Amino acid sequence: MTSLVEVRRLILALIGVGFIFAPLYYMMILGLMDVTEMYQTPPPLFPQNPTILPYLKAWKTLAPSLLNSAIIAGGSMILTILLSTPAAFAVAKMRFRWKPHLSAFLIIMQILPYIALVIPLFLLFNYLNLLNTYLGVILAITTVYSPFCVILLIPYMRSLPTPLLEAAAIDGASSFQIFWRIVLPLSRPALATASLLIFLLGWGNFIFPLALIQSENLMPATILLNKFIDIYTIEWNAVMAGALILSLPPMIIVLLARKALTAVAVGGIKQ
Repeated sequence: MTSLVEVRRLILALIGVGFIFAPLYYMMILGLMDVTEMYQTPPPLFPQNPTILPYLKAWKTLAPSLLNSAIIAGGSMILTILLSTPAAFAVAKMRFRWKPHLSAFLIIMQILPYIALVIPLFLLFNYLNLLNTYLGVILAITTVYSPFCVILLIPYMRSLPTPLLEAAAIDGASSFQIFWRIVLPLSRPALATASLLIFLLGWGNFIFPLALIQSENLMPATILLNKFIDIYTIEWNAVMAGALILSLPPMIIVLLARKALTAVAVGGIKQ
């Protein structure tokens, strides 16, 4: 009976792994095919005449813009965490008049489509001379992802022991000192997870760089990947190769962050 259960679990695990890696595998092999081979029916599972030319073309196009993607994603992550962490602490642990309305506002901001903010932010940044700058895109991404980050952090902040915070307040600690010396160290696991998620969301953002950046020197890789899509033709092999190249940095970061997140979580629990 036990062996049968283990076999079922193994089958389910293999199916799950297949769903995860099948798109990556097909993306990889499509980048090794020429255009005529890609349109065969049924599509081949292995490239018959593999070529690395699509990867070389995609790398030549995207390589200069990967730094732009890192700047935008990193800047958005830092600014979002700086703004969202004290906001989440205030909603979770403090009492103030408009607290229920603020919670409703955060939920509404999550429901609101991001595309609805493009034109207002474009007009605002045009007035502030922030168009075609890293800062403009970082502020736009921070605007849409800060509510998500606050909602993500609130449950963890609520789980922090209230008697500990009250004891610090009785000892004369100010709200800022409680936040800085107690809440932040205890919240490292949640902050590490939120930082990783915001970085990934900023890395893959398409709509705000498209609307706010005109100079190709400042465009992230998500925008330049669109170069392979023309009005009449689509270079699917180059698109797939570029998508794989664009996916590699986030995948590497997630793999490297696993041990770091575990270590941070253990440190937070010990504290």
